[in-house]
Amino acid sequence: MLAIETDLLEYEDLFDGSPVVDAKTTDLAEAAEAELEWVLDGGGAFEMIDAMKTRLVQSHAERVRKIESGELPVVGVNCFTETADSPLVTDDVSHILVVDPAAEAEQVEHLEEWRRGRDRDAVTKAVDRLRDAATTSENLVPSTIALAKVGGTVGEWAGALREVFGEYRAPTGVGAVAAAPVGDLVTVRERVQRAAAELGGPLRMLVGKPGWTATRTAPSRRGRRARRGVRGRVPGHPAHSGADRGGGA
Repeated sequence: MLAIETDLLEYEDLFDGSPVVDAKTTDLAEAAEAELEWVLDGGGAFEMIDAMKTRLVQSHAERVRKIESGELPVVGVNCFTETADSPLVTDDVSHILVVDPAAEAEQVEHLEEWRRGRDRDAVTKAVDRLRDAATTSENLVPSTIALAKVGGTVGEWAGALREVFGEYRAPTGVGAVAAAPVGDLVTVRERVQRAAAELGGPLRMLVGKPGWTATRTAPSRRGRRARRGVRGRVPGHPAHSGADRGGGA
């Protein structure tokens, strides 16, 4: 990887008072300072969050383009892609864990049973107290603890605060980024456009990312890549979906 992906072998000895390392370190520091000044000149990180995300995604899109075209070698991705058989599959038997759907149903039933055992009035009052506190400058910790003690869930807690404060949808930075297709992607895009014309409308694609995370850039970017000829629906953060409004453990 060092030989293929870096220019390490172009220098005799990087550790002999290396002017190369010194120069690269200096370049990195100066570039970082320039980025910082750009952010500060724009009013700071809060004001520049959208511009920063756009710049980050644009840079990554350019890197992906170079990888797809072969301009930037990445071992295992666009060169030296040969591999051994997976040790997770032997004699046509998979050793990858697949959760029994019955286990999910059992956990859902346990959760519903636990909810039925709560004092509904106490939970409702605790949620109301939290919501009322959120409309003032009062510390929310005491009312949050009170809600937890009577069996309130994260979804109920978040729902009450969402009603007061609304939702913040962080910018993904992908809206202004357009990457020209290369290689096989050109053929794929042409086929998608032909299919859309034959069907009388754009193909629809759902792009999701499981897990509780604020990082939506990757699935958003994949959805945007297909936006010519495909109508993409990119779900947001699960906390915004409403799925947890009823509460969770």
